[in-house]
Amino acid sequence: SDTVELKWTFWKPVALDGPVTLLVDGLEVAGAQRQTGAVSIQVSEDVRIRRLERKERFVLPVSVRDLKSFASLRERLADGAIGQAYRFFRQPFQLTLQLTRLEPVWSVDPEYRLVMETDSGDRVRVRLTAAMAISVHRGSLSEVPVVWKDRAGWQIVRPLLEAENGDDSEARIVLAAPRKQTFVLDFQAERTFATDKLVEIDLPRLTAPVVQPARLAVITPPNVDFQLEPAPDEHVRWVNDDLAAEGEGDGALATMPFARTQVFELGPRTTHVSGHLTVHPQRIEVGHVVAVRWNDGRLSVQQTLEYFIRHVPVTQLRLRVPDALRGAVSFSVDGGAADAVSAGEPAEGSGELLRLTFNSPKLGQLTVTVLFDWPLPADARRDEGFATDIPLVGVADGIVTETVCVVEQPGPFVVEMDEERFGGNRLGPLRWSRTGETTALPLRFVPGNPATDTFHVSLAMIESRFDWSRTVRQTAVFEMQGSASTLRLRLPADSTVHSVVWDGETLSDNRIKRRSDASGVQLVLALPQPSTAHGDNPPAVGGPPELRTHVLELRYLQRLPNRASLRFPLAGLTLEPPRFEQRIATTQVTWSIVLPPNRRLFSFADEWTPDFAWRRVGLFWYRLPVYGLGEVWQQLQPPQSTAGTGVSNRYTLVAWGRLPALRFQAVGDGLLVVLGAGASLLVALLLTRVTVFQHAVALLGLGTCVALLHLVFPQQIELLLQPAAAGLLLAILAVLVEHRLTNVPDFPSPPASALQGSGSPGPQAAWDVAMLPGATPSSQASAEAIPR
Repeated sequence: SDTVELKWTFWKPVALDGPVTLLVDGLEVAGAQRQTGAVSIQVSEDVRIRRLERKERFVLPVSVRDLKSFASLRERLADGAIGQAYRFFRQPFQLTLQLTRLEPVWSVDPEYRLVMETDSGDRVRVRLTAAMAISVHRGSLSEVPVVWKDRAGWQIVRPLLEAENGDDSEARIVLAAPRKQTFVLDFQAERTFATDKLVEIDLPRLTAPVVQPARLAVITPPNVDFQLEPAPDEHVRWVNDDLAAEGEGDGALATMPFARTQVFELGPRTTHVSGHLTVHPQRIEVGHVVAVRWNDGRLSVQQTLEYFIRHVPVTQLRLRVPDALRGAVSFSVDGGAADAVSAGEPAEGSGELLRLTFNSPKLGQLTVTVLFDWPLPADARRDEGFATDIPLVGVADGIVTETVCVVEQPGPFVVEMDEERFGGNRLGPLRWSRTGETTALPLRFVPGNPATDTFHVSLAMIESRFDWSRTVRQTAVFEMQGSASTLRLRLPADSTVHSVVWDGETLSDNRIKRRSDASGVQLVLALPQPSTAHGDNPPAVGGPPELRTHVLELRYLQRLPNRASLRFPLAGLTLEPPRFEQRIATTQVTWSIVLPPNRRLFSFADEWTPDFAWRRVGLFWYRLPVYGLGEVWQQLQPPQSTAGTGVSNRYTLVAWGRLPALRFQAVGDGLLVVLGAGASLLVALLLTRVTVFQHAVALLGLGTCVALLHLVFPQQIELLLQPAAAGLLLAILAVLVEHRLTNVPDFPSPPASALQGSGSPGPQAAWDVAMLPGATPSSQASAEAIPR
């Protein structure tokens, strides 16, 4: 009564190139009284198994759950490995099955990385890294088809797998073992490209049933630019920019500091990218600021070198130290102390080269500070002053764009710069600037009050109001920096001072000394000091006296000569501004002209820049101010002129660097209309009356002449355009009226004999009487006579 379990294992190789029929026969045990059992078919991801014949004897399909009574199948049932089940009731039985290979269903999520590095000359080495994340959703994958059209142009650094049954552009990658889950195929290749032209790159592609959008990361050093330019049929979308180069999974990025990463998303069918590849050379620009301080009998000098390093990082910088400063300078980089070592002699000039070495590459902004003390000349005396040329540490790597010298603490001296030798100009009190680099500062220290001659005018605003008389109401406002006890000014001749205001306080007559002569009116102003005029809280802004801001306001009347009256249709005028007799620099001048009605600004000198623009107000265009005159001018706006002046025309002009005279011309509206409309009407008459001008060449020549005149006289031509348009309309109207009058039909009167219907035509003329449509012979009197 014991149970004996016998196990047999049979196998049969089957080539599944197509549908295969498999016949399963039962095993008959001789002498057995009852031979029943079950047939279980295991689930396969690669093969689909189905029963062909349904009328086979002794075999019936059953549920998989019915196999639980078989102990040997319970473990497989629990794992879900059995997909089909059958029961047989006697032997021998037959079961016909059809085996069909299932095509694998898989998808690929590609990721490409292009790492670009400068190679040599004008070429760039590009390293392509492709990582293909493959996910198998059904079946098993044993080979992967690859399409890469431009494979021959690349040098494979790390291959995928050995390819077979393919050429350079299409191949199949045979996997070592069938894969059923997610895995990654990656490889690397390199190639060099020429720069400054369009670069085309073909990417490898796996021909999967499902291809996800690819991610392309372009990693470039700071001196290489790659501007992607996709074709219209290519789907390329920018995803992110300026990603950190660290953590990108490429060991070469560790040797590429300041790398830039651009990330793009490519469409499923986009495997070609193109763009312009540009390599920028290293560029180093330096801004140089020199600060000089009086320090107890010697001069302390601080040079601040603001480096702007572009495209290629640096690990060291060289400086030129003159012989007079050997061993006397100290350096710091970005606020930290730095050691400089000798780098030999400079190629040009004397001195030595010192090298500053950095622990890490530097790109962008970098500040190098140089400190040294410069002794006074041996014959220098405080009571007589002295002159000295302070040598400076030069830049060996880079180009100095600007050098600014600032005397922060002049001590008991007035400091002057030899601007001709310095090669620059004055920016303000104790401040000078020049373009490029200088090797020394030629300074002169004159004993005296440091506050003397330290004023600097940052903004000068002048308003001139004209009326029909020859008197001009002038208002001048100066924003000044510095400190002094007196100011000396000179006003134009025939000027009458109305008021002088200093920092909001009107100066009394005992503080103003006037003296008139043929050249003008001289004013000597005794300025109130902050301690006496405003107590302990002066309104002036700033810390040190030489940096405080003050406001000076002058109101005066100026009488113009007889020939400068605005009553003339075209008047030329010249206005002289208030001038400081002291050496005071001016940064910006804004001059506003207010003309009476019916007078327009016709022209002005080239040294002035217009601060107005054409704007339409109603039907006509006017020149209106653009920026205005600022908050200080609004606070000090003079009261409006007396009644009867009407609407005025304001024009604002700007000049920089100095305070020039204002020369301009004013024109009346009548003359303006005569010039513009008359010229337009004359040209129209020539084009309509003179046959020679009735040609396209004449119109072309006319347009060329107007364009050339606008280049030479832009303000005048723009001002004449509106009256010229009016003249053109009049000419068009005249042509239309003439055309209307000249086209009225003029019919001759027939002879009386023809109207009466009697007699015969005479020998002088013959007439035919034509009957109008619908007329009768009795209505011949209304007929139209037509001469022949």
